[in-house]
Amino acid sequence: MITALLLALQLGTPPVYDRVILGGHVMDPASNLDAVRNIGLSGGRIAVITTRAISGRDTVDARGLVVAPGFIDLHAHGQTPETYRFYALDGVTTALELELGTADVAAWYREREGGERINYGVSIGHIKVRMAVMHDSGTRMPVSDGAYRAASPAQIADIAQRIEIGLREGAVDIGAGFPYTPAATRAELLAVFRVAARTKTPIHVHIRPGVSGLREALALAAETHAPLHVVHINSAGLAETPVMLEMIGDHTGRLQECSRRAPGRAGVAAYGRAAESRELRAL
Repeated sequence: MITALLLALQLGTPPVYDRVILGGHVMDPASNLDAVRNIGLSGGRIAVITTRAISGRDTVDARGLVVAPGFIDLHAHGQTPETYRFYALDGVTTALELELGTADVAAWYREREGGERINYGVSIGHIKVRMAVMHDSGTRMPVSDGAYRAASPAQIADIAQRIEIGLREGAVDIGAGFPYTPAATRAELLAVFRVAARTKTPIHVHIRPGVSGLREALALAAETHAPLHVVHINSAGLAETPVMLEMIGDHTGRLQECSRRAPGRAGVAAYGRAAESRELRAL
């Protein structure tokens, strides 16, 4: 296909693409393109982005519309065919459940092996794994020992082992929600963060409220060198959010200075107030 396109260009014959998207406002974060362009697609791939007139077997008139790569939602609790349809209508082409996650990654993917409208993925969730190990009676969230009983050393080891198994089964990262597991000791959380560090896997954490909650997560990441992602920081920080963003930046800078071999990184996501959009910053 590419050879044919090149030959057509050499011969001066304008190529006819499988599909063209004409006159849309193209926004591409990778190249910082932000302008009206025409797009030609061949073989399911973008063949050209241009200001020139182009033609195709199928034409989409995108005048007055924005054309952009599919959005990736890192914090999507809805993971059903119905919610995937709504995500697609909003321009989301990848929906990841990275906070709550699942305790059985292989089973989670098997449920979707027939295919879905969009891309999907899941974390191995500390909350869910803890519920399984502690035999919590809850279904979606812990309501008994999974939340309110301290784990024994043997149970902590079991939690860590199950998280490693989940990663081997294809989990995107490790999910955690400290407010939902108040009985989890620092030793338990360190064990989880050590798995993240050892496997170089980001840990996606719903922290406890305020500066003290962020300080706890940053200390765990600093001690273990685990990659840390703090979710919806503005709902955890409220008026303290600007200070907390500075704390994350300072934390990342210190780790990069201390260790070039295993530099820690921290990222953050924030809910939008006017809509359910989210801002993602890698610091």
